[in-house]
Amino acid sequence: MSVKGVAPLNTGAGGSFTVPYTDNSGTPGNTTINTPSGRAAIAASASACVVTNSSVLTTSKIFITLKSADTTLTSIRVTAQSAGSFTVTGNAAATAAAPFDFLVVN
Repeated sequence: MSVKGVAPLNTGAGGSFTVPYTDNSGTPGNTTINTPSGRAAIAASASACVVTNSSVLTTSKIFITLKSADTTLTSIRVTAQSAGSFTVTGNAAATAAAPFDFLVVN
C-alpha cells in the first residue's frame, strides 16, 4: 500500500501491517514514547496519564484500548491533544495500574 508523499507500510500476510511499538507500562504514569504505537499505564490512585510523543500532530487520530479494567476505572478516552502529546483520562481513579495501548495515525 502506498500513498503519495507517505512512506509505505510494512505489510505482512493477509494485508496486516506493523508499526514501531514501545511498552512503558511497567512504569505507570506520565511517560514519553516516541513511536506511533505503544503501551502506557495510568498509575494507581490516578485517573489520567500524559503521553509525550513526537508522532502526535494536532490533526492525528489516536486510537486507544484499555488492556485491563479494574473495579473503578472501566473506560478511557483521549481528553487533550496537542502537537507532541496527548492525555488519556479514565472515568475514575484507578485502584491499580491500568495499562492501555495506543496507535497514532497521521
